[in-house]
Parts: sequence; C-alpha cells; structure tokens
Amino acid sequence: MGEWQSSRPGTPSRWLGLRLVVAAGWLTAALACHAGPTRLSRAVALCVHGLAVATCVHGFYLPASPNSQRTGPAFDRRLAVPDVSGAFNAHESAGQQIVERGLARHNSNLFWQIAAGVAAVLVLVLALALYRYRRMLQRLARSNAQILRQQQALEAANRELERLSQTDGLTGLANRRQFDHALLREHARQQRTGSALSLLMIDLDHFKHVNDHYGHAMGDDYLRAVARVLRASVTRATDVAARYGGEEFACLLPDTPADDACMLAERIRQGVADLGLPNALADTTHLTVSVGVATLERGSSSVAQLLTQADEQLYAAKHAGRDRVQAVVLRQ
Repeated sequence: MGEWQSSRPGTPSRWLGLRLVVAAGWLTAALACHAGPTRLSRAVALCVHGLAVATCVHGFYLPASPNSQRTGPAFDRRLAVPDVSGAFNAHESAGQQIVERGLARHNSNLFWQIAAGVAAVLVLVLALALYRYRRMLQRLARSNAQILRQQQALEAANRELERLSQTDGLTGLANRRQFDHALLREHARQQRTGSALSLLMIDLDHFKHVNDHYGHAMGDDYLRAVARVLRASVTRATDVAARYGGEEFACLLPDTPADDACMLAERIRQGVADLGLPNALADTTHLTVSVGVATLERGSSSVAQLLTQADEQLYAAKHAGRDRVQAVVLRQ
C-alpha cells in the first residue's frame, strides 16, 4: 500500500472515498439481482480491492490531527485486501469444467440409454415380424394342404365322371361312346401298321321272350350275366368289350387275326350257353347268343364297312339257326 497522505479540507478528494463506497454498494446490489452466488462474491471482493487501491492513491478523508495520523495507517492496513481475482477465476474455471464434465457424462449416458431403447424397440419389432411371418407360413401351409386335398378330390371326381361317361350303367362294360372312340383309334392304327383288326357283334337270341315271360328285371339280370362272360373272355388290355345297344354287345380285338377272333367268339357263345339261363319261350329253352365276326387284315376298308360286315355276319348266324358264329375276312 502507498504511504499515507492526508487530505485538506475543502478539496475534491474529500468526497472520493465516500463516492467509491456508494458505487461499490450499488454495484454489489446490481450483481446480487442479476448474478449467481459465485459471481456475487467475486464482485464484492473486487469492489473491496478497488476501494483499497483508490484510498492508497488518493487518500481517505480524515481530520488533520495526531490521532488521524495514527488511525490512517491502521485503516490502510485494514484495507490492505489481497488481490483474489485469480483465485476466483480459477475457482470459476474449475466449476465450469466440473459442470462440463457432468454434462458430457450425462449426454453420454443419455445417448446409451436412447441407443438401448432403440435397440429394444428394434428387437421387439423384429420378434413381432418373425412371429407374424411364422403365422403366415403356417396359414400358407394349411391353405396349400387344403388346396392339394381339394385338387386330389377333384381329380378323383373327374376320373370317376370320365369312367361313368364311358361305362354302361347296367353291365359295367364300355358304353357305345367309348366303343366308337376306340374303334376309330384302332382302325387308324391298323391303316398305319397293317396289323389285323377283328370286330365281334354279339346278340342275345329271343331276348324279347325273356322280357315278356320273366319281366324286364329278369332281363337286366341276364344282360349282367352275359357281360360277366364277356369280361372273363376278353382279357387283354387293348381289347374292348362294350354294350352296343339293347341286348347287343360288341368286342374290338386289335392285332387279332381271323382264326383267333373266331376262337374267342366260340368261347363266348359256349360260355353263355353254359350259364343255363332259362328261356321257356325259345326253341332251346335256355339263353343263347349269335356272333358275327369281321376281320380287317389288309386293304383300305373303312370303319363303316367293318361294322357293316360284322353286322351282316351276325344276321347270317341268326338266319342260319342262331346259337352259332359266322365270320368274314376283309382284304380289299
């Protein structure tokens, strides 16, 4: 601190100390209203230090007396406040660093908390998506299995319908439609390969007497019995035994020469006779059949010509006395 200097009465320095004290008071009040506790304490210390410096330079008003001369230096020693602004600056900087580190740690914790929350949400969403995906796969598998069952049932129904459309309902043999289709197919193949194709036309003798004497129900039983004989005699997969219409039957025999066809016709005739089905109004008193055989070995005879020749041989057998086989070979 500077050396004590007394002031004279009436000089401007009389009011200097007082003005500085008042200014320090106003400054301290303003800082108290607008600053925090740390800045307030720092402002107070700075004000006190400024007052000490100002009194050392300009002096402080005291009466010019020996007591004042002794009081002045003592007062100066009391006002000798050390400069603590550096300590306050260091304190404020350390506090700010602590706050910044705390904020950084808080921000880091907040980031990891948010990341953990987002990860948990993603895991939940993925789990839900996986669950829905598995449910969808299960529903799709059940739908596919149901569709497969429906397709199999539909295919079975279609096969049954096709079989029924090609089968005679009474005898279980092929119907006229299937026979006509097979005849066209086998005739075309015979024209390509030149192999023999035989056709048998079979008619029940005096079948009208059966219906008239025994009834139509008994007549249906006779037809089913004759169909069983045909089914047992015509065994090759390529052969076709069919109900041609009414009491008339037909057998289509691909790759069968005339001799073999006649042997089969005779076996059928004998098989029906062996049944012993009564026919009281007939000449033989039991059911018999007549068979006409037509064999196409070579030439270009049409389907209609083959049918006509087989039918003519059938009526020839009937005119010859029934219960017999008549045959012809087509070579033109």
